Amino acid sequence: AGISVGGGTTYYINTSGVANLAGTTVSALTNSGATTLTGALTAQSTASVSGALTLYGTPTIATTAKQSLTLGDANTGNIIFSGGNVGIGTTGPGAKLDVSGTNNTNGIKITELATTGTRGTYLDFINTNNGNADSAGSMRFYANTTTQVAGIDSITGTTGASGVLRFFTNPGSSIAERMRIDINGNVGIGTTGPQSKLHISDAVAPFVIIEDKDEGTNNKVWRLRTGLTTAGDINLQKIDDDYASNIVNVMTWQRGGNVGIG
Repeated sequence: AGISVGGGTTYYINTSGVANLAGTTVSALTNSGATTLTGALTAQSTASVSGALTLYGTPTIATTAKQSLTLGDANTGNIIFSGGNVGIGTTGPGAKLDVSGTNNTNGIKITELATTGTRGTYLDFINTNNGNADSAGSMRFYANTTTQVAGIDSITGTTGASGVLRFFTNPGSSIAERMRIDINGNVGIGTTGPQSKLHISDAVAPFVIIEDKDEGTNNKVWRLRTGLTTAGDINLQKIDDDYASNIVNVMTWQRGGNVGIG
């Protein structure tokens, strides 16, 4: 007939070994088989389950008075979430790990505690597909839930074992690639196919600014520009500290080899 505590079926174990502990506070629970909870379990000390612990409905695992909640100890192996998304600070996670917070609390911190070794902390992005021009991982930055303002991603090269790193920004209209480091270590700004260690490309007279901060007011900024007046020419110019005023052409190298000063 089973075992009843105090009569009735409030605290009851039937002949199949199923226990009913409705509304009971358990100070220590040890079970080597499978434990199924359809109500609430309050553990004031230790709840140890070496089999399976199944929670039905939309259960909550929580502490009182904002005490810490610890999963495992120094002897614990891997903690595995087999399915679904994990939300920290949100009840509706939209990704495998969704972290939400306010007042500068929304972040992920990784700390290396080892006293030896040289690798330190790391974050791996892994794509097991390993195909040509596939994404190996990305970091995207949003101003709100829909507007991406910047990003960094990596795509595999033609062999699948090589990689390209790309950088994106949004000027206010749409996200676009601005710079990349190719598989040979070349840096391209305005081009997706850099041909040297630094390759700068633009449609309208591109230039490079060189600034010596130790010099005096309006005497520290130089500009190297191509295609200013004649296609293929290079101009060396001095310019005021606002990077726009009193532009003076100091020297011109013509594509044919002639050099003009002044």
